[in-house]
Amino acid sequence: MRFIRAFIVTCLLLLLGPACGSSNSSANSAEAVISKPPLTTSALPPPPTPVITPPPTPVITAPPTPVITTPPTSGQPDQARAQNDKASPFTSGSPEVKACLRTALGNELFTAIAAGTHTPTDDDNQKMGHCLGDDKKAQTQAPAAGPPEPGPVATTMDRFLGETSQPSVPARRYAAEIVSIGETRYIQMQPLLADVSYVASLQAWGANTWTVVVHYETDSDGNILWSRLPQLETAIVTARTNGLAVLLNATNFHDEFSGGTTAENRANLYAQRQAAALDLARFAERLNIEYFSPINEAEGILDNEAYGDGYGSAPVQDPVGVAVNPRGEPSLTSRVGEISTLFESMAPHLRSVYSGRLVAHFGTSHPDYRVPSYDYIGITLDHYMLDPGTFRTVVGSNLDHVAAAARASGTKWMVEETYFYWSEVADPWLTGNRPNERKAGEIGEWEDADEVARLRDLQDDYFRISLEEYAARAGGSGFAAGGWLMPGVEISGSPAETVLQEFFAGR
Repeated sequence: MRFIRAFIVTCLLLLLGPACGSSNSSANSAEAVISKPPLTTSALPPPPTPVITPPPTPVITAPPTPVITTPPTSGQPDQARAQNDKASPFTSGSPEVKACLRTALGNELFTAIAAGTHTPTDDDNQKMGHCLGDDKKAQTQAPAAGPPEPGPVATTMDRFLGETSQPSVPARRYAAEIVSIGETRYIQMQPLLADVSYVASLQAWGANTWTVVVHYETDSDGNILWSRLPQLETAIVTARTNGLAVLLNATNFHDEFSGGTTAENRANLYAQRQAAALDLARFAERLNIEYFSPINEAEGILDNEAYGDGYGSAPVQDPVGVAVNPRGEPSLTSRVGEISTLFESMAPHLRSVYSGRLVAHFGTSHPDYRVPSYDYIGITLDHYMLDPGTFRTVVGSNLDHVAAAARASGTKWMVEETYFYWSEVADPWLTGNRPNERKAGEIGEWEDADEVARLRDLQDDYFRISLEEYAARAGGSGFAAGGWLMPGVEISGSPAETVLQEFFAGR
């Protein structure tokens, strides 16, 4: 999912004029049930070298062994620092507590406190109180619209799999066309997924899949921790039992490695991301999940000069220009080549533990993605707060580029996510924003109410245009509407849901 985008395109709105379009439709999709193929636990041989045209920008191959850099020391005498370490939850706490603290404070502040270079303020103490047992209410809160706070319920995947019994799940169901409702807040989704009549109402107009993005954290020792896995598993089993397929994504908003050379930083990043992907792939296999994406909006994780010269984007980009001519953005083209190589290197490892279908999900469309080892290439569509006419140009270009990449890779393409928010309360990382405490329809006190109203009124138009452009191009194999219940997006019960219903009911 995309956050904090709105400010980059405000100036565009003064220059652009409205336009309109008409609806379109095509043939009905059909479902097929397949059995799970046997897995191999031995090391797989490297995948065959695809016969493809390489992207114009050479890629950089990460070194096989990550080089982990250590945080700075505090400058304390060794004895004093050792005494502090014994008493500090930042250094001697459990992995669950450390992950909670890291999430509450952010990586930079967590590291500074752990190193002894920053003394927690009253504000810091308030933010992390629930991690230390000072706020029991905060520990039991439902997860936010974005990644949930780990708190005391975070655990490693090995521990979870070792301590819980195998649930009963049906065989995988694959549709000719993925039609998905996306919602990260799986605790809020659980009652709806358990309501057989509600699920049937979704299926009646063509929805057949639930897309969910799962966030992980790492503690100071590099352990990967997952939050609320029992609740997530319950929601997924419920969805699959009641007839919906599942598309599962892994993400982390806090991974940043900048202490070594660019090659070392990339190696550390890749090692962490692959370990997390393998964790979640094993979880997906356990539940017979149909579709798995190892990294959410993958090329975005490299948008940092720490990972290579020219990888970091300019502070302000022209979304229209990038959409029409993505090769004209050198940093994006460099990231596309590099991330394609990473995805291909990960594929045999993923296939060794997961027998469903793999999705390579990218945030920005580009014709040079090359991922022949995957079943789908998926992209995110963002409205960038554009007027309808200009938005149509952006969407059409995005779909043309992903279709070109899919043809070159010998795979299918889909719209893996839409992010058509109308309020910034959809962004859980804004200062002071707590989506869990927001009511439906509530907006941020900092927002321009007129702009919120404009975007809310345009949401169904964004969907209508996207679906028209999707239908106008051959080969589209899926469309996922993101933010079904999410505050600030809230597709369910809106005019946008009606647009989705009318479009897919006619296919």
